[in-house]
Amino acid sequence: MPAPTISSAIPIRRALALVLTFWTLLIAGSLFWNLWAEQRAMLHQVAIEAEANFEKDVAFRRWAAQQGGVYVPVSSQVKPNPYLAKLPERDLTTSSGRRLTLVNPAYMTRQVYELAARQYGIRGHITSSKPIRPENRPDRWESQALAAFSRGEKSCSTLSRIDGQPFFRFMRPFKVEQDCLGCHDSQGYRVGDVAGGVSISIPMAPYYAVRRAQFLTMGAWHFLIYLTGCGLLLWAGAIIRRRLLDNEHARRGLDLDRQRFEALFAIARRRGGPERELIDFALAESVRLSSSELGYFHFYHPDSQEIELYAWNAAARRDCGLTPAEIKTRYPLAETGVWTDCIRGLTPVIHNDLQTLPARQGCPAGHVAVFRHLGIPILEQGQARAVLGVANKPGPYTEDDILQLNLFAATLWELLKARRVEEELQGERQRLALFRELMEQSNDAVFIADPETGRILDVNLQACRSLGYDRETLLGLTVMDVDPQVTEVAVWQQRSQALRDKPNAIVVSEHRRRDGELFPVEIYASYLTHGGRGYVLGTVRDISDRRRAAEELKRYQTDLEGMVAERTAALNDKTLALERSQEALLYLLEDVNDSQRDLQAANQRLTELDRLKSMFIASMSHELRTPLNSIIGFSTILLNEWSGPLNPEQKTNQAIVLKNGQHLLALINDVIDLSKVEAGMIESSREEFDLDGLIKEAADGLRAEIGRKGLTLDAPDCRITLVNDRRRLLQCLINLLGNAVKFTDRGGITVQASLLAGERVAIVVRDTGIGIREEDQARLFAPFTRLDSNNSKYPGTGLGLYLSRKLALEVLGGEITVRSLPGEGSVFTITIPQRRRT
Repeated sequence: MPAPTISSAIPIRRALALVLTFWTLLIAGSLFWNLWAEQRAMLHQVAIEAEANFEKDVAFRRWAAQQGGVYVPVSSQVKPNPYLAKLPERDLTTSSGRRLTLVNPAYMTRQVYELAARQYGIRGHITSSKPIRPENRPDRWESQALAAFSRGEKSCSTLSRIDGQPFFRFMRPFKVEQDCLGCHDSQGYRVGDVAGGVSISIPMAPYYAVRRAQFLTMGAWHFLIYLTGCGLLLWAGAIIRRRLLDNEHARRGLDLDRQRFEALFAIARRRGGPERELIDFALAESVRLSSSELGYFHFYHPDSQEIELYAWNAAARRDCGLTPAEIKTRYPLAETGVWTDCIRGLTPVIHNDLQTLPARQGCPAGHVAVFRHLGIPILEQGQARAVLGVANKPGPYTEDDILQLNLFAATLWELLKARRVEEELQGERQRLALFRELMEQSNDAVFIADPETGRILDVNLQACRSLGYDRETLLGLTVMDVDPQVTEVAVWQQRSQALRDKPNAIVVSEHRRRDGELFPVEIYASYLTHGGRGYVLGTVRDISDRRRAAEELKRYQTDLEGMVAERTAALNDKTLALERSQEALLYLLEDVNDSQRDLQAANQRLTELDRLKSMFIASMSHELRTPLNSIIGFSTILLNEWSGPLNPEQKTNQAIVLKNGQHLLALINDVIDLSKVEAGMIESSREEFDLDGLIKEAADGLRAEIGRKGLTLDAPDCRITLVNDRRRLLQCLINLLGNAVKFTDRGGITVQASLLAGERVAIVVRDTGIGIREEDQARLFAPFTRLDSNNSKYPGTGLGLYLSRKLALEVLGGEITVRSLPGEGSVFTITIPQRRRT
C-alpha cells in the first residue's frame, strides 16, 4: 500500500502561517495594552500624591486661619510680611526683648512649599486672579484652571515641563471660609466664593524611572511568551500533520470496512425474524465478506462440554454430500479436533495450512476438502457459547478477517440474546397481566413503592378510589404524601430495611385523602425482589368502621362504669336494708337450694332429651332420606320414559315431584348438618384440590336453571390449589350460587377467586339481582329467617346462609361477608386459608 499523503483540501502550512500571524498580533496587542495600563497606573498614582499634598496644605492653612495666624521669631528666613503692615499687631516684642512677627496662612503656605521644593522637589503655591501678593499671580495654565473652576470644574491636571524637567501639575479651587475674611474682606469676597486655587507640581523623573523598568520587564516576558508560543505552534503543526496522515490512513481503512458495516446493518435489520433465518443470513454474509466457500455456526454447551451442530451455509449443505439423518446432533469437545481450537483457547484461530496439522481429524466421506479454516469463538462472561467458522478462502486468512468475523459473531449473538430475552419478556408480560387483574379485583387498596425513595410505582383502582386520586396523579406521589407517619425519606428507608429482615409486617397507620381528610388503615406490607430490584408491596384496608366500633364500645364501657357506680351507690344504700333482711335471706337460701336441686334434675332431663334428639335425627336421616331417594330415583326413571312414554301432563307432574323431592332431600341434609355443627359432631376432612375444578362443579349443577332464566355465568380461571375440606366448601359455594340464581332475574353471575395476603383465598360471588337493604343485612345469617317471607316468588327455609356461615367459621376456618345495594345486586365473599391447619 503506498504511503498516505495529506489531502490538498487541508493547507497545513498556510493554516500554520495564519496561526503564527495571529499569535504575533495577539502578543503585540497584549504588550501595548499592558504598557498603556502601566502608564495609566503611574498617572493615577501621581494624581493620588498630588491630591494628598493638596489635602495636607488645606488642613495646615485652615488651622492657621482658625488661629488668626501665628507669631514666629523674626529671622533671615521669616521677615515681617509687608502685605500685613496695616495690621496694628503685625509685630510684637516679648518681655525678654525678642521680636515676633505675624505669619498669616498664605505666608505660612508659601514658606512650607519653598521648604518642600528644596527637600523633595515638589512645588506648590497659592494663586488667584486677584492676588494680594504679586508673586502669586497665575501663569497661563493656572489662569486656564481658574477659569475652569468658575465654570464648576472640581480639579485640573496635566503633564508639562518646568525649567526643562517633566512635572505633573495639579490644581484644585480654594473657597473662602469665615476665617479667611480677616485678610481678604477688603477684596469683596463672601464665604463660599472661589478665591483662587492651590497649584501643586510633582516631579515625574522618579516615576518615569520606575515605568522604564516595568516596560523592560513586560517586554522581556512578552518576548519570552511569544517565542514559547511559536515553538508550541510549530510543534502542534507537526503533530497535526502526523495526525492528518493517520486520519488519511484511517479513512482508507474505513472505506475498506464500509462493506462490513453495511452487512452488520443488514443483519441488525433482520433481528425480528426467526432464529434459523437470522443465523443463515449471518453465515452467508460471513462467507461472502471473507471470500470463503464454506461456513458453519454451532452452539457450545459448557456444562456437558459438547458441540451442538446447528447450521451450515448453502454451499456446505450442497457439496458435503451428507443428509441430516447421517449427522450426529452433538459431539463431545474432545472429539472435534482442530475445528474447535478456538473454543479451547477462547480466542480466534487461523489454520492457513490445515492439511499439515497433526491434530487434524479429517472429514467424513464425501465432505468437501478443507485446506484453510478460521474459527471465531462467541464468548459471554468469559465462557464460550457458540462458534462461527469459515473455510477455503483462496488466499490466507488475516487479522482483518478475524476483526470482521468477530464483529459479525458479536452482533449475531447479541441479536440472538435479544430475541430470547424478548420471548422471556413476553411471558413475563403475560404473568404481569394476570397479577394486574388480581390487583384490580382486590377489595383492598394495593400499593407498590420504591424501597429507597418511597415513590409510588403502581396502584390498583381501589387505592385510587380510597384516596380520591386518578392513577396518573397518584403515581406522581410518594409514600410521604399519603402516610403522615412517614415524615421523611429516612423514616421510609428504615421501614424498608426492617421489611428486608422480616419480609412481612402488619402496620396500623393513617392515610390522607386528596381533600386532606385522614382515615385509619391497616397495612399488610411485604418486601419483594424481582429482576434484581427490590419493591415494597402494601395491601391497605380501611378500618374506619372497626375504629368507630371500638370507640362505640369504649363509650359503652364508660357508660357501663357510670351505671356500675350508680348501682354501687344504690347497693350501698340498700346494704343496711339487706342486713336487716338477713333472716329472710336465710329462708330464701333454703328455697334456692331446693330450686337448684330441681334445676339439676331438669338438666338431667334436658341431657336425656338432647340424646333422644340426636337419636331422632340419626334415625330420621335414614328413615326420611331412604324413601326420598327412592322417590327421586323412580321419578327420574319415569321422567326419562325408561318404563314407557308419558303424556305432557304426566311429564309436568312428574317433574314437579322430582323437583320437590330434591328440594326436600336438600332441606333434610341441611337440618342434619346444622344439628351436627351445633352439636360439635360435624365431620371434616383435609385434602388438596384445585379451586377451578370445584367452582366448575358447583356451577355445572346450576347451568340448567341459569339457562332457563336467560342469565350469564362468568367464572374466570384462577389456578389456585387449596388444602381444606373440599366437600364443605362446595356445599357453601352451591348455597351462594343457588341464592344468586334464585334472586337474579336479568343480567348475570360472576364467580372470581384471588389470593390475599397472609396465604388466604377470597372467593367472590357477584350477582345483578334484587339486592338486600342495609337494615336487613344484619338478619341475613340468622337461622330460619327469610327477608321476603311474604313473597312466595322465592321459596326457601332460611337455613342455607346460616349453615354456610357456620361451615365457613367452624369447619373451613374462614368467614362469609356480604355487600349489597337494593336493585343493584349482591356480593358474597368466602375468605378461607389456602392451607387449613389440622
